[in-house]
Amino acid sequence: AFAFARALGSFGACAARPLVCASAGAGAEAGALQALVLLMLECMSHPSYRVAENLVDAWVCFGDIPMQARSEAMRLPLFERLLHATVQRCMWPADGEDVDALDFEKWRVQSGSELITCCLGALGGAAFSSALASLLPAELPTCAQAWAGAWRRVEVVAFALASVHVEFKTRLRTSAPPSAPPTTPTHDSPRGAKGPSEAEALALDKISIDSLLAQSLGLALSLPPLAKERGGEGNVASVVDWRLLHAFAHLMALFGGWLKLRPQLVEPTLDFLLTAAAARAPGGDGVALSGLLASAGRAMPAGAREAPRLHLTAADAFRNLCSHCATQLAGGSFVDVLVRAVAPLLDGGARLVLGDGSRLGQDARVPLAEGIGRLVGLLEGSEPEVASQALRNLASTPARALQNLLNMLTAHAGGGG
Repeated sequence: AFAFARALGSFGACAARPLVCASAGAGAEAGALQALVLLMLECMSHPSYRVAENLVDAWVCFGDIPMQARSEAMRLPLFERLLHATVQRCMWPADGEDVDALDFEKWRVQSGSELITCCLGALGGAAFSSALASLLPAELPTCAQAWAGAWRRVEVVAFALASVHVEFKTRLRTSAPPSAPPTTPTHDSPRGAKGPSEAEALALDKISIDSLLAQSLGLALSLPPLAKERGGEGNVASVVDWRLLHAFAHLMALFGGWLKLRPQLVEPTLDFLLTAAAARAPGGDGVALSGLLASAGRAMPAGAREAPRLHLTAADAFRNLCSHCATQLAGGSFVDVLVRAVAPLLDGGARLVLGDGSRLGQDARVPLAEGIGRLVGLLEGSEPEVASQALRNLASTPARALQNLLNMLTAHAGGGG
């Protein structure tokens, strides 16, 4: 299967134009070419990720061919099926499913992301967003049991949105008001029927993208209140799988500019990110981190622990949103609320995350401190007393720890003398 898919993918990449431009009524030869394309589509669902990976270049070449140059069978319906197949491959396997984790993650990050971007280019923002929106739950899940059946579909939508964030932002920037009310094109429209104008298509894209982002992030923002309803400390990782939290936090980091234009979403988003940054998600036990530090001739810092990737992603998103929305957030009362929420996260000792470009890991507290520090800094000119109090709240615990350390050193030196 691997060798066959490799040969089929190479042929598809080299013969992309005749494969997708053959006329549906051109006889047996055109039918055979179209059958090859459908066979490639079937191969995308092969159990082996490596088999499907052989076909990625061919699909990218297909996507580069203008839609009007293709035969009718090679237009939107084909790429809708490709998007469906790709999204299914990018969805986290169910518990107990026998899947090679390394192959799966490589497929998602490399091949899956590239194919999803290809499908956006072929389908347009409206059809692409509609296809992803169909995966989201029709009603807001209101308990952990409901989320257990929905989180994989929601997570793969967040992953797909993150994969095309650059293209989405470009479409949102270039959208223009339509000259006439836009109408959604249908795939079974007559060949000669006039489609929407460019302005109408851009407006449809913007409306559809905005709606999908709002729907996806609305699901994320429902989680902290749900976690608090469950009692305890409101650990959001007890409601949904931590992988969904990570996908949501990453999405928020990428769309900080979009959130800035929707002030009503900013505060709930910050609440979600701080909740995720404190979530008791699965993480390392410190063994891997200790080994890396030991190999560099260093010891694990006192009070430090190995933290899950979720903590760093949420902290990075918090910093990004504070940067985007600094002006509208820099009010004394709200900054004080944020300081009280961030301070315990900074006081809990180093939270080191592996695999983030640093051989020895990165402390998840750093982005939190940078984000809240930016807001406190903006208060110095308008509300200096509030800024001073915020700094005291943030620095009190580390200052006491430093003072205790100095006292110990002084006592040790005095005893030795």
